[in-house]
Amino acid sequence: MNIIYESLLQIYPYRISSQVPSKFYQLFRVFFLSAWTLGQLTLFFWGKNLDMTSWDTYIVFWEIISFSSIDQIAFYYDFANPLILSAIVLPCACICMIGILVLLCIFKRKSYYFYIVALRVSLFFNCEFFYIPIIRLLFCVLKYSSLNYEEVEEYAGNSSVNDFNYGTFGIAVSVMCIVFMIILTLFYESCSFEIRFFLKNLILQCKSNCKVSIINRLFQIVIAYLFTNLKVSNYSFYLIFALGVNLACAYFITSDLSFYCFWENVISLFIQIDSAIIALTFIIGLQIKNASITVVLWIIMQPILMLLSYQIIKYRQGRIKDFRDMNKESFRNYELTIRNMLYTGELKEELLNWMIKNYKTNKSSYNKLFQAYYCSDILGLKMLGLAKISSENTQPFDICAGFQVFKCKKYMHHICQEFSESLKLLNYFSEFTEIKSLDLDFCESFRSFLKKCLSDNSDINDLKMQSRKVIDKMKKLKKKYEILLGIYPSAIDVKELYGSLLINILNESDEGRFYLCKSSIKKKDTNFEKSNSFALNRSFVVISGDKKSLGHIKYFTKNFTSFLGLTSIEAQNLPINLLLPKDFRGFHNFFLERFVETTTTTTVFRCSPSFMLNFKGFLCQFLISSELIGDGKTVNFLCRADLIPDGSSRAFCFLYPNGQIKEHSKNFPEIIGVDNIYIENLYIQELLKDFDFEDFYKNDEVQERLNRRNESITMTLDDTRVGNITIKVLYIGYSKYDKGDLTMNEYDKSQKKKLKFLLNNGESTLSKNIEGFCHELSSQDNLKSFQQETSKPETCGYMRNLSFNEKKLIQNSLRTLSFTKLVLIISIAIILIVDISILIYFSKEVSRLTSLKVFLNLSDMSYSISFASLISRMLDIDLRSQTVNPLFNTTDLRTILVNLKDIQDKLQNSYDSWSYCPVSSIVHSKKLTYWELESSPIRYQGTLPDVLDLFIKHTEKFILHLESNDINYKPHLYFISFNGMGSIILAANQTIEALSECEIQKAQKLTIISFYLVIGGGAFHGLLLIALIIFLIKIDKSLNRLWKHLRKKIYTAHKQMNQKIIKRLVISHDYHENEERIKDDEIYEDADLNRNYRHSVKYVKKFSLIFALSVIMYGISYYTFLRPVDEYLSQRPLLIKSVMERRVQLMSLCFYSLEKDFENSENSLARLFPENYPISDPKSKILYISAALKYSKSILIEPKSLEIMDTNLKNLIFEKATGSSFIRNGLFRAAAYLSQESLFIAFNKIRDNNETIEKYISNTIEFTYLVEDVVDKIFKVSGNAIENKLNGYMAFVIFYCAVIFIVYMVFINPFLRTEIMIVKSVFRLLSIIPSQTVLCSTTGISKLSRKSTIKITK
Repeated sequence: MNIIYESLLQIYPYRISSQVPSKFYQLFRVFFLSAWTLGQLTLFFWGKNLDMTSWDTYIVFWEIISFSSIDQIAFYYDFANPLILSAIVLPCACICMIGILVLLCIFKRKSYYFYIVALRVSLFFNCEFFYIPIIRLLFCVLKYSSLNYEEVEEYAGNSSVNDFNYGTFGIAVSVMCIVFMIILTLFYESCSFEIRFFLKNLILQCKSNCKVSIINRLFQIVIAYLFTNLKVSNYSFYLIFALGVNLACAYFITSDLSFYCFWENVISLFIQIDSAIIALTFIIGLQIKNASITVVLWIIMQPILMLLSYQIIKYRQGRIKDFRDMNKESFRNYELTIRNMLYTGELKEELLNWMIKNYKTNKSSYNKLFQAYYCSDILGLKMLGLAKISSENTQPFDICAGFQVFKCKKYMHHICQEFSESLKLLNYFSEFTEIKSLDLDFCESFRSFLKKCLSDNSDINDLKMQSRKVIDKMKKLKKKYEILLGIYPSAIDVKELYGSLLINILNESDEGRFYLCKSSIKKKDTNFEKSNSFALNRSFVVISGDKKSLGHIKYFTKNFTSFLGLTSIEAQNLPINLLLPKDFRGFHNFFLERFVETTTTTTVFRCSPSFMLNFKGFLCQFLISSELIGDGKTVNFLCRADLIPDGSSRAFCFLYPNGQIKEHSKNFPEIIGVDNIYIENLYIQELLKDFDFEDFYKNDEVQERLNRRNESITMTLDDTRVGNITIKVLYIGYSKYDKGDLTMNEYDKSQKKKLKFLLNNGESTLSKNIEGFCHELSSQDNLKSFQQETSKPETCGYMRNLSFNEKKLIQNSLRTLSFTKLVLIISIAIILIVDISILIYFSKEVSRLTSLKVFLNLSDMSYSISFASLISRMLDIDLRSQTVNPLFNTTDLRTILVNLKDIQDKLQNSYDSWSYCPVSSIVHSKKLTYWELESSPIRYQGTLPDVLDLFIKHTEKFILHLESNDINYKPHLYFISFNGMGSIILAANQTIEALSECEIQKAQKLTIISFYLVIGGGAFHGLLLIALIIFLIKIDKSLNRLWKHLRKKIYTAHKQMNQKIIKRLVISHDYHENEERIKDDEIYEDADLNRNYRHSVKYVKKFSLIFALSVIMYGISYYTFLRPVDEYLSQRPLLIKSVMERRVQLMSLCFYSLEKDFENSENSLARLFPENYPISDPKSKILYISAALKYSKSILIEPKSLEIMDTNLKNLIFEKATGSSFIRNGLFRAAAYLSQESLFIAFNKIRDNNETIEKYISNTIEFTYLVEDVVDKIFKVSGNAIENKLNGYMAFVIFYCAVIFIVYMVFINPFLRTEIMIVKSVFRLLSIIPSQTVLCSTTGISKLSRKSTIKITK
């Protein structure tokens, strides 16, 4: 949770007094926000259609009162949609922005100021200013997206259900946004207020806790839910519930008094009571059915409610008891009793003691918060405040207390860091310990790498990774050293450690001497030695005060471990109890814990004599000064321990009241005259004759006696009390001392000196004595002198350690890897270009094949000509038979002619789109046979547009004759009937058939091309991979040359390097007893230094991933996208043609069936043209068309045809259609019905009446309209199916490109970058390892060269 708190702290940082706005601004903001909130709450209680008289009049008043309800305003002024979208976007945006801020904190990146301001403003609008409208809108979206409603019930104005209905998406998004709102509200209410009560003039959002605010917000969410789901159905119960909720909130506000400002509590209470009164007025108005009562009562109650709120808060404050009588209450109640005293600070430390007593009874994080702020702001004990809050840990999900504690820790640590020298010293210890740990880790890793590099079993990948880790650790270690020296430029311990690292390990002699020179100059300073000579026996130790590691040693100086004979490894995390005398151990941790909880000062004790046991069990006496220090994370005890040396003439022991010796110092047996080293559990009366405790109290404090060897010794006795046990300390010595000399020697006098920190021991003092150290350690003067006295070398030292050949070798290796990276990028680019080229070509060809407009134009032409022929024939019959109510008129025929002229233009203009097909010659060059009736039928030839033009002209002349009731139109009727139902339709049908064959052939050709493109692309990628593998094999030579050189150099210098590392481990890291970790390495006499590694294998494995993905991509794209699209393209023309033909076929069938029915009448064409009958054998035509209908039926039910239809289209064709009864079972059955009807009319051997004929013609026309609609849908649906597949293919290619890019960026590029960094690491390793070639005395050839030559020969 600390990362989240760190992010929230950037949004709501701790304030200082200068950041507090003016009092007028704060009061204005309080009143404005309160009025704004009250206006938004008002909308909860009234609706647009209430069952009260005069409600239409008084609703205007409540609309004005609800002025801040922007959701209501949005419906009046018609911007509801943008507001709803904003209500959805704003919570999501806030969550995303907070998530980004958390990620920035995780990766320790700086966030921009404007981003923090934007996030803070967004949270304010989301969780404060527009909180209630957003919640209402989200619940409305959830409601109206879940169920079907006719109107919006919650809002008046121009509200529409469609504004809220987002379907399943709306349900999911609204629930998600409501959850986001709850989360944001919890964080906002927990973090936006200021708990510090000492910021003078701060009024707004300054309170003791956020409990009431969170409860209030949650209640508002409940009311908003009931506002949308209960208000309309049970308005009375809703009002009663709202009344109870607001009264409950008013009770919590009165009971808690969370705001420090009196008027803010009054206003908060007034809002809740006023909301309750509004609910009550509407309950009364609903009962008496009068809207005026709601307005009158509410207006009258306003001043009364304000006065009532004022009196209630005043009464509640008057009922607060004395804090001394409330000490055992929870801190939430206890804080009310001490709030004024916290602000004034009149009780000083006494109030702090009372808060400590309350904390013992009720553990509360808020108690520690108030203690910390009270210590810092009132008592001025900032370090004590930091210690108080540092010892407090909160529960993970207690957001409010957790954030405020975290904020307080950060604030206290910030202000204490500026002036507290003890905290600076603690930070120094922490950082120095961390840097020693890093130093140790680097030495062990480097030593392990040297061993592994000479091992014949070593794997090149392990060597590469380990070399990279070694160099990364080295860089991190150097950076840490330089940062630490930048903060503490006079820290001699750090300089010595860093300088020895540079000289002995990193082979940077100039830089190392630079730091060691500074260290030695400081040590040789005579004034420094003289002024600090009294502190040579001083040590420091930091003991943990945290409950989990209470009493454990965290940090210590060299002197501390040397005084007690411990190693640094033994002392680390050692419980301090183990170093105390046995009688001191029992209650020590208890005393530490109690001190942390109950202290009112940071000083534990100052210059107090104390005792510890060294590693042999002898007592050592120290002068101890201890201070409690918090670092914002834990609390610690910083102890200064000044050793009082025994010497050869002074000793002491612990005595029980009966004279039994418990523990003693090292020299005590010798001075007492006993030969044994340990004399514990003996009685002093047995060792010294006539020894009596009373003599030290009655006669003289210092007495002279004879030891067992009859030597004169001086002794004195002190009493030390541990718990209920009194322990006496007996001091003895050879010479005559005063009591003070025997106990403390001269160390008490040394405290008067100003003690400076001994930088060569990494030590400091406490309190005021620390000030000298920290000033010297981090002063700018020392920093400047540190930078100027010895100029640091400008050039990198390790560059000078490399030979020309080594530099050239590194450059060649880096150049090879860079070129490899470039080759791979070019290969990937070629792969992507090939794939995208295939996609572009395929998409272009598909777009050509999916454009079947010529199909539709030719079909429309055939249909229009057949329809015109049918209408012309019917008009002819009607005119000759003098039909009263004809089915058609000349207007219908003229409409068809207009369509024909438009189709004629389309055919001329679209020639280029189908010119690839040979049948397109019908438009320009191919001659079409047609007949004209002059004196006799004459045969002519012309192009399709010419014949169509003649058809239109003859039809127009035919219309003119009809309109003038002139029946001399036989030539025109002959042309229309013979050519319209003959050569023109036949030519159009043949053209459509040929065109469909062209389309199918082109689709099949595209199938073959796409297959070869896929095969060719895969083969090309394979060749590219082979070329890349051949190139990668060649890089082995360059990289092997580099690694051979590194291993040979390590071979010559590994003994020397190993000894240096061992020496550093022993001296700097106390590896005295761990013999296994510091033993000499084996001498690898038989190491194969000319071993070749297969670097290219790993490269090929990595790079093959991209090519493998390409092969998979080609397989998936062909079988999932390309082949289905080819099949769709082949089937689509057949499907469209089969459906379009039905329209023309049934219209022709209608024409021939009628002619068959009329063949024996006077109006038949056989009678009109007895010698030149234009229609030969209508019967055969009818049977031919019926057979053609059955063939088109088989195309419709093919599986491939069904694949490119959607469900609605299938239903329209096979199951259900809208229209007359004969087509309600679908197009399929309707065509069968009309076919049977035509056969019945043609072959029933009777003349059908006009009603039957007209019904049949009407059904045929209705069917043709349905077919036209079906054709449009097939064209659209099949095109969409192909387009969807094509879009899927495009998306798949884009996805593949993205995958290739991600694979390259996530796997390949980091791998190559790592390989380049490894070469640079080898470069750095070559500079670290010293060049050391031992020449043979006889031949002058180096042993290494000789040995390598022998190895190669073998």
